[in-house]
Amino acid sequence: PQSLSTDHIVSALAAIDSKFAIKLPSLIYRGVVMSEINLEGQLADGSLTVKTLTVSNAADTAFALSGVLTEIGDSPKGEIKLQAASKDITGLLRAMELPSLPGGAVGAMTLNANCLFAGELVKSEVDLRLGETAIKFTGEAVGIARALLTGGSGIGSLHAVAQLGNQSLTAFTGQFNLPMLAPADVAADAPVTFQAELTGDLARMEVTAGAEIAGAAIALTGAVDNI
Repeated sequence: PQSLSTDHIVSALAAIDSKFAIKLPSLIYRGVVMSEINLEGQLADGSLTVKTLTVSNAADTAFALSGVLTEIGDSPKGEIKLQAASKDITGLLRAMELPSLPGGAVGAMTLNANCLFAGELVKSEVDLRLGETAIKFTGEAVGIARALLTGGSGIGSLHAVAQLGNQSLTAFTGQFNLPMLAPADVAADAPVTFQAELTGDLARMEVTAGAEIAGAAIALTGAVDNI
């Protein structure tokens, strides 16, 4: 049988106009129990609008998603927003079959993510907080939407910046079980920051990274070819 292409799916969606509202008290997906699921949205003129998609509890984490996508296909346009919160992400990592973070007191998690689709260009911004540690990611890529939808690898270009910071090196080392970085005494405590920047494409990716730990600065630059 002939497989469905992206064009076939886009054509089918363009022919459907509908509103939908789904509420489920619970759902089990890959062994994970999800409770109080609420989905509302509509499909009109080939545009998908998700007014709200919320999950009150999935592996001790609450999720909320909303967004609009038009011209769904190789070059979609629109915006998607995701929020998540958890008192402890250990259960979520286990449910996603991801390795647990080091340390036994990572703390609560909050996530705010925004993804903007503008044809070939995709921009994203992510704010993640783990306990007292703040992590921020911003980036933009050309061609990644087509690569994801078609299973290809033709990412035209990428620019991404990741930042991490905590006002207390003592709290940070305890949070992630890194005793080798802990200050010798409370008086020597200081903020800790990390930053990394990636620029390039799959043929050549340039990397710049730096850190400030207890007043000491570390810098690294380099490049990776033929990823």
